[in-house]
Amino acid sequence: MALAGVLSVAVGAAQGAEPDPLLSGRSDDPGSQFAASQTYKPAKRGLEGRAASPLFNGRDLPHEISVSAETAQACSNNDAGVAGNRLAQIDAEYWLAANERTTSGSVSDDPAYRRLRDALAFYTALVHSGGWQSLPAGPSLKPGMTHDQVGGLRRRLNLTRDLPAGDQGSTLFDAELEAAVRRFQSRNGLDVDGIVGRETRAMLNVPADIRAAAIAQSLCRYPELVAKQSGTSIIVNVPGAKLRFFRDGELIFSSRVIVGRADWPTPLISDAISAIELNPYWNIPPRIARQEVIPRIIRDPEYLRSQGIRVLSLGEAKPRELDPAQIDWTSVGGGALPFRLRQDPGPRNAMGLVKFRLNNPHHIFLHDTSARQLFDNAKRNLSHGCVRVQGALDLAKLILEARSDLPPNGLEQALEGDAPVVVRLRAPIPVHLVVISAWVDEDGTVNFRNDPTRDTAQKSCIASINTIAGNNLSGRQCDS
Repeated sequence: MALAGVLSVAVGAAQGAEPDPLLSGRSDDPGSQFAASQTYKPAKRGLEGRAASPLFNGRDLPHEISVSAETAQACSNNDAGVAGNRLAQIDAEYWLAANERTTSGSVSDDPAYRRLRDALAFYTALVHSGGWQSLPAGPSLKPGMTHDQVGGLRRRLNLTRDLPAGDQGSTLFDAELEAAVRRFQSRNGLDVDGIVGRETRAMLNVPADIRAAAIAQSLCRYPELVAKQSGTSIIVNVPGAKLRFFRDGELIFSSRVIVGRADWPTPLISDAISAIELNPYWNIPPRIARQEVIPRIIRDPEYLRSQGIRVLSLGEAKPRELDPAQIDWTSVGGGALPFRLRQDPGPRNAMGLVKFRLNNPHHIFLHDTSARQLFDNAKRNLSHGCVRVQGALDLAKLILEARSDLPPNGLEQALEGDAPVVVRLRAPIPVHLVVISAWVDEDGTVNFRNDPTRDTAQKSCIASINTIAGNNLSGRQCDS
C-alpha cells in the first residue's frame, strides 16, 4: 500500500533512546508500515561508540535522513547464520545516506529500490526503539486456543504491521490473529497454516537488526542486479527460489524454481545458455550415484530397470552397456567409479523434458523435472544444486523462438519422439544465479528468505560497500 509521508531518521546510538513516535502512531491498516502523512523524527542521540566502526573512519556523519514513505510491510528472516554477522552494526542509516549520494539516478529512482530504502528506514527505527521481545519456548500456538503467550504474539505481529492495532493483551488466538500469522508465514517463505510452530516461532524471534541487515544487503546488491537485467538475461534469485527472464530489459517470463539443498547448495555463478536439449539424458553425477543411487540398487536389484537407468563403460569412444547383475555393488569403494550411470529420456527422467545447457566447473544447469508437484512447496531448496524450472517448456519456447533456427512447431515435433535433440542457440542467453534475501513487492509487502550462500557472495558485496563508503572493509564480512 503506497502512502505519502516523510521519514526523517536521525542518526545516533540506540542507548538512551526515547520512545519513537513512529511506533506509537500506527495506522490500523496491517498492510501499511507507515502512518500516512507522518513526519518521523526521533530524539537526538549521541554518537558515542561509533568511532571504532571502520565505516565512519572519523568522517562527519549526517544528522538526518529524509526518505519517502511510499510503501512497505514489515519483514522477518529465519537465517540463524546471520546472527553473528550483523551488517546493521555498520549503521544502516549512514550506509543509506552514503548510498543516496553515490548511487546513480537510474537506480535510486527505481520503485523497487525506493521500497527497499523505505523498509530500511523503518527497520532502523525499530532497532533504535529496542526491537521486539522473543517468544519463549512453548507449545504450538493454534487458532481457537487460549494461552499466556498469545499476548506476546499479538504485540510482535503488531510491531511489523501483520496485525492491526487492537487488544494486545488478549490471550485468545482468534480469527484475526490467525490471518496475521498466515500473512507473516506467506511473506517469509513458510508453509501457510496459521499455526505458530517451531519454524514460525524461530522466524518471529529473529531480531530487528538482522532484518535491517538483510534489507541493507539487498540495497548493496541492487545496482549490480539492475545492470544484469538491463539487457537480455535470466536472473535466478536463489533464496527466493524464483526465476525471471528479461528481453531487452523487459520482464517477459517469471516462474518458481527449485534450488539446492542446504548440504548441496546452488553456487552463485554467471554463465550463459548455449544450447537447449529436448528429451535429455541424465548423466548421473558420481556423487549422487555413490550417495543415493547405489544404496538403492543394493536394496532393490530392480531399481535400475524401474527407473530407466543404464550402466555404461568408461574410456571408450562408443560406451558399452554393462550388465548390472555382473557388478558387485557392495564392493564399490570410495574412489572414482569404474562406470557411469545414465537415465534414459522419458517420464521418469529427473531432467524432465528440457535441459538448458550451461558451461561451468560446477556442472550446474537449468532443467525441467519429472516431480512438478514440488513447485507447490513453500520451501523449495530440494535439489542437488541445479535449478529446476517451473514452466520450463514455456521458457524454452521463448528462447528458441528468438535465438534458434528451429522451425515453427519444431519444439512440439521433437517432443513427440523420445530421442534426444540438441538445439544450439545463435547467441547465448546470460544466466545469473544471485542472492536477494529481502525484497519489497509492489503492494508494499516485505519478503525475507534464508541466504544459504552468503559466504560466497561476500566479495562483491564488500566491493559495493567499499565504493559507497570509500573505506577499506576488506577484513569485514558483508553478511546477508
